[in-house]
This record gives sequence, structure tokens and C-alpha cells, in this order.
Amino acid sequence: PDKAPSNITGQGPSPTELTISWQPLKPIEQNGPSLHYAVFFRRVKDPSPMTRVQVDAETSKNKLEYTVADTEFYEQFEFQVQAINALGPGPKSAVVYGYSGEKSPVGEPQDLRVQILNSRSARATWTGITKDRRASRGKLLGYKVYFWSTQHGMRPTDAHYEPTDETVTMLGLDSFTTYFFQVVAYNSKGDGPGSNVVGPLSTPESVPEAPYSLDIHVNKPEVTLTWKPPLKTNGIMVGYQVTVRKLPVGQINIIDVGEQRLEQEFEALDLEGRYQFALLARNRVGFGPPLVVNIDLKIVPKKPPEDVFISVDQDKKTATVKWSKVEGKIVGYRVTYWNTRDGPEKSTKFQEVNKNGARMVKVANLEEKVTYNFQVRSYQEFGDNLVLGPQSKIHSVTIEKSKTKSRSNGWTLQCARLYVISLSILGLLNVML
Repeated sequence: PDKAPSNITGQGPSPTELTISWQPLKPIEQNGPSLHYAVFFRRVKDPSPMTRVQVDAETSKNKLEYTVADTEFYEQFEFQVQAINALGPGPKSAVVYGYSGEKSPVGEPQDLRVQILNSRSARATWTGITKDRRASRGKLLGYKVYFWSTQHGMRPTDAHYEPTDETVTMLGLDSFTTYFFQVVAYNSKGDGPGSNVVGPLSTPESVPEAPYSLDIHVNKPEVTLTWKPPLKTNGIMVGYQVTVRKLPVGQINIIDVGEQRLEQEFEALDLEGRYQFALLARNRVGFGPPLVVNIDLKIVPKKPPEDVFISVDQDKKTATVKWSKVEGKIVGYRVTYWNTRDGPEKSTKFQEVNKNGARMVKVANLEEKVTYNFQVRSYQEFGDNLVLGPQSKIHSVTIEKSKTKSRSNGWTLQCARLYVISLSILGLLNVML
């Protein structure tokens, strides 16, 4: 052959192996019969001659390989491949380098230090591990700075981390949170042992996020706003501020609400007008960004659903709620229900129906010997927020205790039937005699 094999690579599938692979010669490049290959290899810096092994050619394969066994982890080898036919050897390939498989590092970063810079960031520095193979046991990919906010110093398996290839990094944190920190070195096989744990360290407060949602309930003559707290309060909550303004140039009314209250009623609004509602959360640092909704109350349904009918499947402990269509432009309906034993504050749940004009919902997993109250209302959507129309009247149903069939009663009835049949047979026999 006048050509050497191509695409020669060496990879370590395990810490004790190196697999050398190459692209075999095409038939037109073989220049003769009885083609096979010679693989030459040795450890880098080994003064002894390269070891030679023979590998048969398999014409059906697009890639050939030879595995060097009994290596140490992450040892560097140099190797060449040569094609040989019946007339003799062709040229050797250029020398290629590769490593046997890696193990996770054993080197341990030292002297981790963390400085909290502000409510959202911190700076971490440490002394890295040596890059020799005995410490890194593979190609060192860098470091991971883990941080977590549990109540103890042991790193959880789901801790967040910031990867970096340097020995200093900036961390993005949450406000008003206590953290622990630890750094590890890592390679392709995983993390090495952790450094010293730093913590607990706490970030200061910052303003809260906007409230999570804002729903508007129209139930003439009142309009009630309800909302959910911010997903991240970023501090100790103080309360909320609600502002309402009639569009386009109405006067702004501002109302402060305590942190435990998640609703506010308005009684003097024009139900045919357009309004802007804004809601801000407030903690000890100050107000967060507003959640703003512009709404035309004119298009909100003014009447509740009628003809509400509830059927109960006592065996399956389910209730099917049906109602008549509400006129006007609506998106769907909400069925609210609660049990009278625990009251609406503790047991209220709801289901929403917004597909193809459906006006029916099934409520499952109801408790026996409990009375449930149901109400239905229609709603509109404005972005991620809802505007809900007036509620229907309350309709109540009671889930009865399951009835169990008595085996003794059934057996008694069966015996009675047999007794009657026996008397009939005896009567017929007497007549015949």
C-alpha cells in the first residue's frame, strides 16, 4: 500500500483501557491481496521501542480498532497505524497521541472565601488543585462552586452550582437568603472532593417582585380585586398598595393594604367604564414593580349563570355540575365549591372550563357524609389575569355514606324463596295422591 490509514484517534473507554481506531483503506487503495494492519504504541516518554500488534482487515467495517488493556488511569500514549498486504508494508501514519480513561479528581480545592457583595451577588475565590495527573486524574475541566440555602452545612444533591475554569467567580443569588458554599474540581468523570464549607452567609433584603396574579371580580355593585403574593418577597413583607384610576384621565385613588390581606373591594366604580388597576408589593426596603391591568368593565358579564343543576353519583362520590349559557363575550366558567364542615376559608377549591363552550364539569373525590356548596361564574381573560362576573346562587348537595349489601339478608331471602317452592311442590303431590 502506498497510503497510511486515516482518521486515527485514541480514546479511553475506562481507566484501564485505550482504544485506538482508524479508517481502513478503500479497496482501490489496498494495491494487493491479504490486507491487514499493524498498530504500534507505547507510553509517552517510554524509551523502549513501540509495541507492535497485528489487526486483520474486515472489509465490511467502516472503522477498525484495537484496545490496549491494563493501562493506568489517564496515561498518555503515542501510536501509529500501518497497512500491509501480501507484497509488504505501506507507510506508517503520523504519530498520534491519546489518553486512557479518566477517574474523578482526588485533588481538593483549598481556602475557599466568599464575600457577599449585595442582595443578588457574591464573589468566591479559592486555591485550585495541581494539574498533574495524580490530582486531577484526567483533563481538568474547571471548578464548580456549589451554593445552597438549607438549614445545615451539608451539601444537598440538588444544590445549584456555577461552573468556571478560573479560581474566582461571581455568583447570582436570591435576596434575603442564607447560603452555604463549597467548591470542587471536576473532569469528564465527575466531581472531586469538596473544599471547606463557607457559611452561613446571608444576602440583604431588596424590593419584592410584583404580585403573582391579579383577578378582578365584578359582582354588582362591588368590584373586588384579589391577588397572590410575589413568588419572591425578597424580605419581610409590610403590605400592598392598590391604585385605581378611571381612564383616560380620571383621579388616582391609592389604598394601602396590610400584608395579610389579599383582596380589596370598590363600591363606587362605573361598571360601564374603563379602569386601570395597579398593585404593588412592599417590604421593609420599599415598593417593588407594579402589576398593572387595564380593563373595560363594560364587556364583563353582569349576570350570573342560571339553571344550575347538580347530579350526584353516590357510589363514585362525584358531582356533575351543569348550567345555562351566559350571554356576552366570555372565555370560560369557574365552578367554586367548598364543604360546610370546614368552611369556605379552609376548603374552597375551583375548576375552570374554557373549551368549546362547555358548560359542565365533574367534581371527583368528594367525602361521604359531607355537604358541599357550589357556585358558578363566567370570566374574561386579560393577559395572565382574570375578570370574573357575578356568581350564581349557592347550590348544596350531600354525599351519603356508602351502602353495603347485607349477606345475611340476602341469604334469608333465598331461604324464604326455597321454602315457598317446597310448599308448592308438596301441595301438588297431595293433589295428585
